[in-house]
Amino acid sequence: MIMKKRILIVDDDVSIVTLLTYNIEKAGYLTEIAYDGKEAIEKAEQDKFDIILLDVMLPKTDGIEVCKHLRLNKIETPIIMLTALS
Repeated sequence: MIMKKRILIVDDDVSIVTLLTYNIEKAGYLTEIAYDGKEAIEKAEQDKFDIILLDVMLPKTDGIEVCKHLRLNKIETPIIMLTALS
């Protein structure tokens, strides 16, 4: 049995999460969602993901701090940062 790749989507904007989830799942991947930095850290520490799509501007803990925390704790999952910042 072939295991589908798992992607953690981290964003507090429901419309962006909906769009990303729809397209990623349509492409054949499994998705998990976190709506804030604290939830993202918890999920990344509890489960294995193939990639993390991480928004920079998040409530509770911003994306930069989430990334730093994961790396300091030896979680080396590839991360793609999403941002509306210039």
